[in-house]
Amino acid sequence: MRSPSVASRLYFLRWLEIACQALVLWGASRWLGLDGDRLVTMSALIGGFALFNVFAGLRLRLKRLQAQYGQTMIAPHKPKTKPTGPSLSKSMLRRLIRRIERRLQRLKEKRQKIPARVLVKDLPGDPLLRLSRERQHLTQCLKMVAYQAESDLLALVRPHYARADQEGRTLITSALQSAADLQVGKEQLTVMLAPLSSAHRSQAIAALCEKLNKMEICFPGTRLRLHYAVAEEPV
Repeated sequence: MRSPSVASRLYFLRWLEIACQALVLWGASRWLGLDGDRLVTMSALIGGFALFNVFAGLRLRLKRLQAQYGQTMIAPHKPKTKPTGPSLSKSMLRRLIRRIERRLQRLKEKRQKIPARVLVKDLPGDPLLRLSRERQHLTQCLKMVAYQAESDLLALVRPHYARADQEGRTLITSALQSAADLQVGKEQLTVMLAPLSSAHRSQAIAALCEKLNKMEICFPGTRLRLHYAVAEEPV
């Protein structure tokens, strides 16, 4: 009973992402402010991560310069190989190392003044908001269902797409987001997908459509059988 649900999910996924976004926006007026006495981590501080990133980048650059300077001191008479980048003299390396060490010391002193955890009411800028617990759980459930349906479709398209492990989910997403024409018949609802960016991607989705069509799933709430196809490339 697992396979028939895949075909019906293809229709469901086409509007699921939009529905999630609308749900979040609809609940924006009912977002709850975080308790002012609640402690939050350093990540909530403006510029906190930026300071740590600069510090880590300078430390990495310092290690590279120190290694380069050590090589010039250990083997000063070693035959030179073809340089892979700009070569620096010993005096220039020493000046750069001292300059970075001084800057690291200043950043370290500045970092020590920043508390690891602060109260929400002490944060600068607009107050932090979060969705109500019920809407947050519903949104997460919808995302989980969408991911599972995407995984089912990926399993069906894998035999027909060589790079399924690397680009399979991107292919499924492109197909779900592409334009389509709906043709309503007496007993059938045809979903004609637009061609994708390349012929082999369109062929893979066409093979997926054939597998879905063999399941003979009806459109929810009707007796119309769903039929998926990919339109031919315009000449």
